[in-house]
Amino acid sequence: MPGTMIDVREAQTQLMQLLTLALNGGDIVIAKDNVPLVRLVPVKPQKKGRTAGYQLELAETWAVPIHLTSASRGL
Repeated sequence: MPGTMIDVREAQTQLMQLLTLALNGGDIVIAKDNVPLVRLVPVKPQKKGRTAGYQLELAETWAVPIHLTSASRGL
């Protein structure tokens, strides 16, 4: 599906208008010498969720103290 093709130099001067058009569903193709280079599209919002990392939950039975001997500590 062809979009609105605009030369890269013209796109530089009309960036805010092109962003608005793309955010409203417009199909913008930026070209150089009538050769399409890139398509301007909105970024999909990231899902809110967990960030990288982990959560550790221990059962109550893990609350037993651990006594290390010198042999188990590698001494």
